[in-house]
Amino acid sequence: MTKFLYSSFIVLCACSLPSCITIENPYPSLAPGRWQGVLKLDPVPVTADVVESEGRARFEEVTEGQLPFLFDVVYDT
Repeated sequence: MTKFLYSSFIVLCACSLPSCITIENPYPSLAPGRWQGVLKLDPVPVTADVVESEGRARFEEVTEGQLPFLFDVVYDT
């Protein structure tokens, strides 16, 4: 019986809380602040002579085909 009351209370709280939160000035696009983006890279086969000519170049960060980066969104008002 207590599990039923507890779960009913949780459901009631979960349904009533979103009505308490309002966004007064929604942005038409991205909200200002710091965002993280990901570039999805197409795989390109690398030949042995290119790897040797690059020397100590490191490609571990982009081996999965994704390059994460941070950017800031600022609106001039």
